[in-house]
Formats: sequence, structure tokens, C-alpha cells
Amino acid sequence: MWVGCSNMFGCVPASDDQIVAFGEYVKSAGAAYEPLKIGVMTQVVGSNGQPVYTFAEAAGVRIASVTPGGRADMAGLRADDVIKGFNDVRIRNLDDWTDALDKVGPGDVVHVSVRRAGQDVVVDMPL
Repeated sequence: MWVGCSNMFGCVPASDDQIVAFGEYVKSAGAAYEPLKIGVMTQVVGSNGQPVYTFAEAAGVRIASVTPGGRADMAGLRADDVIKGFNDVRIRNLDDWTDALDKVGPGDVVHVSVRRAGQDVVVDMPL
């Protein structure tokens, strides 16, 4: 790396070297992050199972579809299941759902409480 000392800022690395170093830093920092994918599309629903658009009415997160071969599929979650709990945390809306997902990672086994065809079911899902 070339260092220039003949400018008004004192001794600093050459701008090309700074760009390369920054690019390498970004690559290494981003490499560790991979979003957790469990293979579901969701929608907030009320107590009657119908979509709602206000927090006051929210009573769970309905699974609209399950990706074949994904973690949710392998655990036994199904389309139209309404997620009511996740590791003993009540799930009422998408904020609750994403907050719960943020607290777990690959290798964890989570307990997902769902309402399925009028029955409460608990599914263990390895991540």
C-alpha cells in the first residue's frame, strides 16, 4: 500500500488503496450475515382468520404459503395455519413475528404454536 505524505492532510494511504481496502472490509463484514429463511409467506389476520390492517384487530399471522422442502414444510407447518406463538412469545402481528425470528438462528429448534382447523397445535421446527 502506498502512503503519500506530500499533501495538506499529512500521510494518508493512496485513494485507490483505500477503495480496495474498504471493498474488502464490506465483503468480509457482509459474508457472515445470511437472512434466516424458513419458507413461508405470511399475512396478519384477526380472530376470525380474515386479513386485518390495524394492530388493534391483529390476532395472529396466517401462513399464506409454504415453500416445498423449506424448514417450515419439513417441520409440518401448512398453508392457512395461524401462528399464535413462537418459543412462548405471543405472535399477534408481523412485528411480533419478525422480532421473534430475530432472536433465533441456524441450529436452534423453535416451538411454533399454530391454530389449525380450529385446533391448537405446537410444531417443533429446527432452523
